[in-house]
Amino acid sequence: MHLQVLHLSVFLLLFFPICCFGVWQKFERPIEMAVPNSDGIYEFDLTVKHSLTMSVPTAGDRISLIDYLPDKQIWMPRGDNRTSFGDNQIQKLLQWDGMHRRIVTINGESPGPLLVVPYGARVAMRVRNRLRAEALTIHLHGMDKRNAWWTDGVAFVQQCPIQPLTDFVYRFIADTPGTHWFHG
Repeated sequence: MHLQVLHLSVFLLLFFPICCFGVWQKFERPIEMAVPNSDGIYEFDLTVKHSLTMSVPTAGDRISLIDYLPDKQIWMPRGDNRTSFGDNQIQKLLQWDGMHRRIVTINGESPGPLLVVPYGARVAMRVRNRLRAEALTIHLHGMDKRNAWWTDGVAFVQQCPIQPLTDFVYRFIADTPGTHWFHG
């Protein structure tokens, strides 16, 4: 009995790394330092909008709903033309929990893009609020925002929110080393 468990354990330890080695590479992103503009400022454009999970963009600013068929283990577009969904298209798919839900994305992604700058960099983060009826703010965890405290916080408390269909530019110095995250 112990020998069978040992064989199974060895099999699993060998099988899963070999089987799954290439899978993570499809979804991981290399960490690349941003390039500053001619004035030495690191600029980022963040467009905040609603997106639909389990869908992919098609021609003419439309979307195609995607369903996963667990019995067949394939992805299929919904509709009359139910051809198999290609692996190259899966990169654009916002899966989340597999249901069709309206979510808020940044540049069409969730989570949003990586913003990588060196310590001490001047940063201009342009946020385009393309939500139809919701105001928002962006908060950067770990950034002190010295002399710009009014541009980081709770809407209507510490910062006037970015109104629907308007833009706002956050300007700050990357004055705290380390890894930080942002949310709205």
